[in-house]
Amino acid sequence: MFRLQQQTGIKFTGETVELKQWQIYYGDTLVGYLPQTQSAQIQALFEFPHDELTDDVLAEFAMLQAEKLEVDDCNVVRPEEFSRQFVEEALAIRAQEEDDDE
Repeated sequence: MFRLQQQTGIKFTGETVELKQWQIYYGDTLVGYLPQTQSAQIQALFEFPHDELTDDVLAEFAMLQAEKLEVDDCNVVRPEEFSRQFVEEALAIRAQEEDDDE
């Protein structure tokens, strides 16, 4: 089961402060991060259980984001959507560079 936990840091004064992102846990394992913005991309770590991330979980994350940010609506995007987009863009750049070399 997924859960979000507020990430904290410690200032040089020793004061604990909230950072502007959640830590994403699956059970007891840290599997990713979620920036606290109105439109956020999940930042997956190596062991992120992609197959367990349902639309209901994304909706819950978006609801928690909206509550934290005190806004009406938030959007949370799956990590693999960004990865796929990055790969497609990299392949397009490579193809363009090969065309330019010819």
